[in-house]
Amino acid sequence: MTVAPELEPYLSHLRALPFVRGVRVLGTAPAGAAHADYELLIRTVDGQQRTLVELKKSHVTRELIERWAALPAEHRNRLLFAPEISAPIGELLEQRKLGFIDRAGNCYLNFAGRHVARIQGKRSDRRAPAEKAMRAPAYRALFALLAEPGLAHAPVRTLAEAAGISRQAAVDIRHRLQALGVLYEDGTRFGWVPRSEARDHEGASLGLGRRCSMHAHDEPLSR
Repeated sequence: MTVAPELEPYLSHLRALPFVRGVRVLGTAPAGAAHADYELLIRTVDGQQRTLVELKKSHVTRELIERWAALPAEHRNRLLFAPEISAPIGELLEQRKLGFIDRAGNCYLNFAGRHVARIQGKRSDRRAPAEKAMRAPAYRALFALLAEPGLAHAPVRTLAEAAGISRQAAVDIRHRLQALGVLYEDGTRFGWVPRSEARDHEGASLGLGRRCSMHAHDEPLSR
């Protein structure tokens, strides 16, 4: 099948592991494979195996990991592909014996004890959205979210109207906060990352000339 471009960065890191001799995307995951998106055939130095892939496009939460760990044994033979896996989340995945690869090349894989790979501490070379300078509409969107935290869950149009900005500016600030580990995206819905899971990103700079912390249980600002 034609490989989706979104898979290529992860497949490239997988192919680079010393015990991997080849990787082929067999297709989409079989029916009944809970939450899986694709199926791979991984050829190693001493054999081959089929592995499911769950592709995430946003923040990986502890709830996701526990949900995955609770799957029946036959459905846990899978890899998690995600844009970024922090060190604490990577450690939790390793403790649960759940394999992952992120876009920077951090990973944990354990093929039945025969081949094990564990890499942590690599950073993506591409410039993150959170590193780009903020403009006036982004400030207005940010202040609207500080005043009304519930706007994080609202449709883009609602956030844009509340802040008096364009829909694109509302989309951009959500992605900036997601890159900082403050918001997560679940399908088409955004939510606040719980404080206990956002500690790695605590105090991340939002370009305001100071450090900022935003969490689901923070009190709204008075108008």
